[in-house]
Amino acid sequence: SESEIHLASLRNALDEALIHYNSLKEIYDETFKYYSHLLVAISTPDNRKQITEKAELQIKSQIDTINAERNNLLDVFTSKLKEFKVDYIKSALICTGITALLTTLFTILLFTLDDVNTWPMWVTGIICSLAWVVTIFIWLNYRWAKRRKRQNLQDQIDRLIQGEYNLNKRLKEHQLRFHLAGMVFDKMKSLRDRLTEQYQKLESYNYKLKSWYDSDLQKSSKAIIGDHAMIVTTKCESVLPSFYANYKQQLLQQINLWSAFSQYQIGDHDDALRKSLEQVILNRIAEHFDQFSILKYLCNIENYEYLEDANIDNVIVSLTRYSKPTTRISNVNDNDMNYYVQISGNDDELTTFRTKIYSHFPYKPIINRHINNDYIALITMYPIESQLSI
Repeated sequence: SESEIHLASLRNALDEALIHYNSLKEIYDETFKYYSHLLVAISTPDNRKQITEKAELQIKSQIDTINAERNNLLDVFTSKLKEFKVDYIKSALICTGITALLTTLFTILLFTLDDVNTWPMWVTGIICSLAWVVTIFIWLNYRWAKRRKRQNLQDQIDRLIQGEYNLNKRLKEHQLRFHLAGMVFDKMKSLRDRLTEQYQKLESYNYKLKSWYDSDLQKSSKAIIGDHAMIVTTKCESVLPSFYANYKQQLLQQINLWSAFSQYQIGDHDDALRKSLEQVILNRIAEHFDQFSILKYLCNIENYEYLEDANIDNVIVSLTRYSKPTTRISNVNDNDMNYYVQISGNDDELTTFRTKIYSHFPYKPIINRHINNDYIALITMYPIESQLSI
């Protein structure tokens, strides 16, 4: 059917996506493995130093070459300038000699020829004049040429100095970048180690909390609240769970698991931490029980959310039954029994209490004040005559 075809196409698409996911996961695992290996390698100071030195080797080689050229040029600066002077003067003297030779030739022709008004003579005269102009210019240009040669040599030195400065600047920037990169790698490694440590700590902490929770939950499921020999307890089984559920947020308000986590260390004994957390909860629970009064509860003067409704008649009957003494002496007269009740309360409360319990006793019991508000005790005494003879 169409639904089956659609379902089959969805399954195929899901299988294809799963295959693609697995392939990407393998790539990620390999990449992350390589990244982790690279991070560890770069985080090692010796490896980082070797990488920095190899990266700086080419720049330092260029700086050494420029330094050698600059130093060589400085060493030959004076000699090159002298060599230029010698060559220039030689050229000027040669030019002067040629000019003088042409002038001498022109003078001889001028005094030996009858007709000097010919074009060869004019050409020769013009050439001699131009030669003298050039010669004079060469001699006058000597200072400027020497200054220009000096400037050219100085420009070469300045270019080498500027090149060395640029390379040194590039080297400093290179070193700074590598230093900053090293700081980033160190910070990342430190952060990673710290996060790993915190994660392991948090994992252990959560495991401890869960184990404590499971242990307490198991204990609470086996807890038995009821009457024991000679003791009558208040009834709370049906209302206590709802009471804790209603006040759960209020009871846990002062529990700061993050503060406890900051004090937790893996491998430390956790009894102190567990007891401190439990004590905070017990203190919060105790705040609800501090104002409890067994007299007010039995007499229904006040109602308590964590207890069922009180039935004073049942409580007194149970206390009377439990308080009967057991003895092997047979001649005990029940009419001679004396009853003593210990309970806490003011005069008005004790008056109300008396009116509710007198009907359960053949004789009015003697009521004594007790300092404990959540405690009531019934003591029955039989006067027994001694059967021992002397």
